[in-house]
Parts: sequence; structure tokens; C-alpha cells
Amino acid sequence: MLGATKVEDSSLSLDAPSALRLLRRHEALSRLADSAQRSLLAELNWIRVRRGEPLWRAGEPATRLVLVARGMVALVATPTKGRELILGLHAPVEGVDESAVLEGCAHRSDAFAFGGSALAASIPRAALLGVLSGSGEASLGFARVIARRHLEGERRLCGSTLPVEQRIGQLLLDLAARFGDELEDGAVMIPLRLTRSELGAMVGTTVESAIRALSRWSRGGLLTTGENGIVLRDVAALRRESGLDVGAGDAASAEARAAWDAAMASTV
Repeated sequence: MLGATKVEDSSLSLDAPSALRLLRRHEALSRLADSAQRSLLAELNWIRVRRGEPLWRAGEPATRLVLVARGMVALVATPTKGRELILGLHAPVEGVDESAVLEGCAHRSDAFAFGGSALAASIPRAALLGVLSGSGEASLGFARVIARRHLEGERRLCGSTLPVEQRIGQLLLDLAARFGDELEDGAVMIPLRLTRSELGAMVGTTVESAIRALSRWSRGGLLTTGENGIVLRDVAALRRESGLDVGAGDAASAEARAAWDAAMASTV
């Protein structure tokens, strides 16, 4: 995922109305007063990066809030010894690593454009803190965003002991729920051009393990892969393969999953 250094240029931007809509669609910034949103609009800079190029590297100070405007951004951890691990994907309107920005510490992971080029808005930390000091609602919005990310991280950590195929299956189902488009035949298209290496990095496994899982499910008619993404042909079967199908003796598991869903819903 190594690439050239980021390019930051106010000329590579959305127009002012589109930029304002971006701010107003963000979960926390949407709670700001109109005047505060417009004050941030005047502070915006823009970053455009190609696939695999970094917005920042781990260890760089978190001096600005980055909002994805187009494309996707991935947070990636690279241990001293070991495989890359994709910690999360961020789609348009979402902020990236807000906790580091609000805390004023260094980024703990790299951030890369994912799946293609990305355009992001950059807001200086000082300007962000200035408007948050006058808005408890917006501050609470950021608290909810960070809490949800924490819960998502806990879920991934709990799932890290599952068999590799279950981890990959649950990842595909999560991506389908978040980004998927339902087709006329009931299948679900995940419009992300994920490489086998990227799939492996998202669940902490090898390329070979990802290939084996996708090949077996493809032969069984559960999914197909192509240039435009991954199509889940049999979501119910994939849920069973992923250990998510509830049987007669799984009341406790169902209750735990319901509690998880309720916790996630409460942060939205």
C-alpha cells in the first residue's frame, strides 16, 4: 500500500454548496448552528490521493479532521513483524480517526485511499475545537461516533478467535449491510473492488486463506466475484457458513446478538 505523499490543494475541491452539504451530512457537524458550519467552510482545505497513497502515516500529529468526500479511506496498521491489518473503512461523509484529532495526539495507524482515488476535506483542529466549545450537541455527536467505533472494534476483537472462513463471511455480510445494493434477483452486490490481499488484511489472515474461502463459496453458488465487486448470491447460506444462523439451541447466542444490535442502534 506504499504510495506518494498526499497532495493538499484548495483548488482540488467541491464547490461551496456541495462542501456545506458534506458538513451538514456528518453525524456530529450536522448539529452545529448554521453560522458555525459556515465558519468551518471557510477553513476547509482539500486532499486528493490515488489508490494506495497515504493521507498520513502512523506517528504524524493529528492536527486536522479529515472528512471523506469521494471514494473511500482505510485505516491500516502495519506491525513491525507481521501482515498489514485494515482496521476500518470510511465512506463519504464519514470522518477518519476523530478520536486522535480531538485528543490532540499522534495518529496510531496509517490512512490510505482505498479501492480507487479519494477526495477528502480537511478541517484544522483549532477551528474544530473552537466551534465544539459552543455546541454541546455537536460534541455529543462526536462522542457517539467514537463510542460506535469502539463497539465495532470490540466486536472485531471478539471475532478474531473465530475460524478464518467465519471471519471472512462475517466481513462480507457487514460490507453488504453497509455498502450493498440489492439486485432484482435478491442477490446483493458489494460495489468494492477488493483484492484477496485486502480481504485478508481486513480479517487478519493470509491471501491464500482468503482465496480458499472465496473459491469454495463461489463453487457452491454462494457468491461471485468480478471487476465491479462481489455479489452475494445466497445470503442465508453465507450467514450459516459464518456462524450467524440461529438454530433451536442457540437462544443464548441470539440474545447476545440482540444485545449487540441494540447497543449499536443506541449510538446512531
